[in-house]
Amino acid sequence: NKHNCFRGYFYKNPIFATCFGICILSFIGLPITGGFVAKIYLIAGILNSGFIVLPLLVALFGLMVLSCVFYIKILKNM
Repeated sequence: NKHNCFRGYFYKNPIFATCFGICILSFIGLPITGGFVAKIYLIAGILNSGFIVLPLLVALFGLMVLSCVFYIKILKNM
């Protein structure tokens, strides 16, 4: 498994693992993180530009779900 290198990392280095976990949550785009703010600006830019909105938003949220699944596996191993 690719994620085995993170197994038990919270017990080895808890400060770094916590910071890494916060960064992963930001990558997912959860509120109160920079990733969430970036996605809000991206969605606002798409809506203001007049492009076809629905396919772009579906692609954006689809990628968010895929990244969430991948990053949660890493967080579970820590």
